[in-house]
Amino acid sequence: MRQLVSELTSHAEEALYSPNDWATHLTMSAASRSFLAALREEWLPAEPPDSFCRAMSDHVQTHLASVYAGWHHLWAHTLRVTGIALALAEESDIDPAHAYLMGIFHDAGKLDEMITGAAHERVGALLIRKALREEYHPTVIERMANVIAKLAPPTDSYMHILYDADKLDKIGAAGILRRLTTRWGASRPTAALRTVSEEMEDFPAMHFARSALLTGSKITYTAEFLQTAQTIRF
Repeated sequence: MRQLVSELTSHAEEALYSPNDWATHLTMSAASRSFLAALREEWLPAEPPDSFCRAMSDHVQTHLASVYAGWHHLWAHTLRVTGIALALAEESDIDPAHAYLMGIFHDAGKLDEMITGAAHERVGALLIRKALREEYHPTVIERMANVIAKLAPPTDSYMHILYDADKLDKIGAAGILRRLTTRWGASRPTAALRTVSEEMEDFPAMHFARSALLTGSKITYTAEFLQTAQTIRF
């Protein structure tokens, strides 16, 4: 386990955007094999549903890279959230393109917040409004923007998709990866894993059967990982 954590933290903020990317950087110990198996179960495909969505993916990547050099970790999180959002769109009968765009833009303002202090939810909403204005009806754009800005009503199914997808990336192998591969988490692995433990203990109810199923498997893996890790000094 110590070796696995060391390997994860040593590649913090690198451009690793899939379980297969990580597989090439991990020694195949029993802990690594278990971690990768869980990561592959959790990291769902985030294939753009159409050419416009693909262009928006490039657009958000360009924006992140222009704000801060250490954007790769955030993009990996964005892809995981988007993959879950797409899976939930199938269950909720929502246009996959809408789910994809909300996932891609949901943290587009995160680095702006680090640099300027502007709330990332507000920045993300502004970015999606501007990027989609020539392609989508204003009503649809505003609905997605309000979800990103966390201003949507609690009954909005669009909000349910993004809420579940974003929360699910805080636990499981993905949540562990997310916390350990920031610059802060890589230098403080014990504190980073404590954050994952706190997220697991206070994990909210989900809105869809798929997200509830993922919650169960993620909590099981998180608990097993943390139980082993707590006996190790990093």
